[in-house]
Amino acid sequence: MISPRAFKIRLAVRNVLVHKGGTFAVFLSLGLVMMFAIALLNIRPFFVQIFHLDAEERYLDTDLVMTFDENATARLINRRTMQNDYSDTIESALSFFNLHVFTETEADVFYVELMSALPHEMELLIDTDLKYLSPGDIVVTFSLAERYQLALGDQMTIQMLDRTYTYQIKDIVADQGLFSGHKLFVDKTALIADFFGIPIGDNLGNTVYIDVNEAVNASDVLALLEADPEYSSYKLFLAEDKEAIANQTRLSSAVFSGLGLMIFLTMIVVLHSLFPTMTKRIERELGLVRIFGGNPRIMRDVFLIQLLIGLLLSLPIGIGGSLLIFNLTARAYQVDGWIRLGWLETIGAVLFVTGFVLIEVLVCFRKLKKQSEVAMTSDDRYEKQSSSVWVFLVLLILTILIYIVKPFGWKVDALIMIVLSVMTAFIGISVLLKIVTNGLRQRKRASLFRLFTLKHLHDNKLIHHSLRVLFIAFAAILIALSVRVYIAEEESRIQNQVNLDYIMLNIFDYQESLRLELENDYEISAKPSVIYEKVLLMNAGTDHEQADTLDFFVSMDMTDFNELFCFELTMSLEARYLEEEIPFVLLPIRYFYTRGLKIGDQVTLQLNKTHGIINLEVAGFLDTSFDEIAYTNIATLEEIASDYPVNSLVIDANGETDLLKQLANRYGSKMYYVLSFTELAESIGSVFTTAGDLFMIITAAMILSFLVVVINNLSLVFQSMKKEYAKLKTLGVKNRDFLINILKEALLTGLIVSLFVLGEVWVLVTALPRIMLFFNYYREIVPGWSTLMLGGAIMIFAFCVSYGLNYFRLKRMDLIHEIRQE
Repeated sequence: MISPRAFKIRLAVRNVLVHKGGTFAVFLSLGLVMMFAIALLNIRPFFVQIFHLDAEERYLDTDLVMTFDENATARLINRRTMQNDYSDTIESALSFFNLHVFTETEADVFYVELMSALPHEMELLIDTDLKYLSPGDIVVTFSLAERYQLALGDQMTIQMLDRTYTYQIKDIVADQGLFSGHKLFVDKTALIADFFGIPIGDNLGNTVYIDVNEAVNASDVLALLEADPEYSSYKLFLAEDKEAIANQTRLSSAVFSGLGLMIFLTMIVVLHSLFPTMTKRIERELGLVRIFGGNPRIMRDVFLIQLLIGLLLSLPIGIGGSLLIFNLTARAYQVDGWIRLGWLETIGAVLFVTGFVLIEVLVCFRKLKKQSEVAMTSDDRYEKQSSSVWVFLVLLILTILIYIVKPFGWKVDALIMIVLSVMTAFIGISVLLKIVTNGLRQRKRASLFRLFTLKHLHDNKLIHHSLRVLFIAFAAILIALSVRVYIAEEESRIQNQVNLDYIMLNIFDYQESLRLELENDYEISAKPSVIYEKVLLMNAGTDHEQADTLDFFVSMDMTDFNELFCFELTMSLEARYLEEEIPFVLLPIRYFYTRGLKIGDQVTLQLNKTHGIINLEVAGFLDTSFDEIAYTNIATLEEIASDYPVNSLVIDANGETDLLKQLANRYGSKMYYVLSFTELAESIGSVFTTAGDLFMIITAAMILSFLVVVINNLSLVFQSMKKEYAKLKTLGVKNRDFLINILKEALLTGLIVSLFVLGEVWVLVTALPRIMLFFNYYREIVPGWSTLMLGGAIMIFAFCVSYGLNYFRLKRMDLIHEIRQE
């Protein structure tokens, strides 16, 4: 005799195998929910790993870097004291002399970073063995050789100190650590002798890469060197700065946490809509058990076992899909290391999904307990959908009022708007469908569409549930596409806003004669400016403990700034800031939303070691998505201008095409760095390019997932109506009539869903940027016609595939099997 437990397991497996199509649809949807739940909870650990691996792969064994900043007058570092006085804490200090130079081959001229040191130091830095280098030999990276088709034995010339250095390529090394991208390496002995007249300069360079002993904390060594008078004027930073990684993680994970949460909630709605279909199948079996005096818990346990099987099968989909998305994303960040999932986060996601499924099961069986045994075994009628026009109108009015009045603040109002709008759409779909079907059913001509399809479309609860799923899936797809298109277009927009050719940086000894020299010798326009990099914005707005980094902090004549950086102000600058010479700052618009900053607020900024901390008044906000740039007038105020000497020149080349090479050759020996507009644009755009590559992966995963959801749901509706279709076929309805009927149904439901999708997209465009404020992130994203057309094309494709599959199944339906099975 079979045991009760074995009976339940066999019955559960039987139910899974008998309803293959519906079971596959349910289990696949469950797997997608699991995947997004795991991915959502692992977003922050993912970015921590990304930035940790990025630093680890770039710096390898290096723990600290010492170099010069834009204000340092000392450009040469002697490591001798470091080796002698810190031998107990420092394992090695590798001295490099790095320059940005122009190099020429027979076919090309290009701007590169020239790294120079003793060859064995380079081998230690990148953990790679080099070939023996003679004085005239040079090493190039594989990526540079591939880009310019360089080969061993090729000659390269470099212009420095008004002389030509000729090198022969001795080795091509795979990109590794700091020696990656457009970089060259030579022995520094000859360069140090030529630049500084020192025949033996092994300890001299402008950058030192420090590896501290394993028993010592790198931060402690950093503090010791900063306190040492010999090294205190140099720029020192950690190769792996945990505080910087935490800030990068917070900013990067914010947008994806918000969008991930939206996707996950959407999938939860999808999963919720599947349970009525799933319980419908087990309803008859439960009725029979109750009629014969059995314990109703038997079928509840059977149902739970079925779902347990689904949860077990969904784990590989969830874990494998999350790992695939994260590791593809890591490649977009140029990180080669393997990204792992956090155990606690993954277990938490699995427990949440499992708990949700258990609650749904209990709710469904509570409803079934209220039905009679006879109704469950004999009533083949579908469950009817109820809806109220008045409820729909009340919800619509409330949504409009929240949009107009904004009573609770940006974030809360946006959240309420989204919830109300989704509820409005859910009810509105049923209301409009009933109105339209009532109108079409008034036609006297009898047809399959009028007598059968319109009847089910009118009030079949499963169909109405399915249309709600289609609505939420297509709305999510359109939002994902909007974000992706926005990222692609914003990169180009920012590049167009920067109206300059070159910036000469790191001018530590600026004299007006330099500007005149440039303008007279090259017939160009050069505007003096003060540019600080990596400035910390602190004590700003609502979060006083959180610091943000501004990559470019610019001070120059405001008219010149407006000409060169075409960022519009959200509000006109008040006259008092110009008339009273008040030190002020203009920040990107996101700080208005994320930090709650207003005009007139005070903010604290840490410029560098020389200037320390300053307090400025917020005078306005720049309408730009490049969040890392800010403007201040401190260098133009007579009383304090002397404290902020000019350290850069912004150059308009006036059509001069060879200027970059001439400037690099002429001023490279002073270690001025000439940054081309193209390089600056790439620097600015790289933020959006990486985000674009990343979101392309996320968008593709979303679209594929929701396409599966749409196909699954329409498949489940078909599975629930197979008996009715079988009866119609036995009555003589032809396949051609079914095809016409399906096309009409697809057109009607598609138009209704599209109408509400467009309305919801408008709401989400308004509310989603403000919802993101919960994650300290803000972007104005508006879908264009191209996005809407692409979304429409995806929607049409999904409908064609779904209804095409249903028609194919209908044609191949085994009538006897379907009728006997019920």
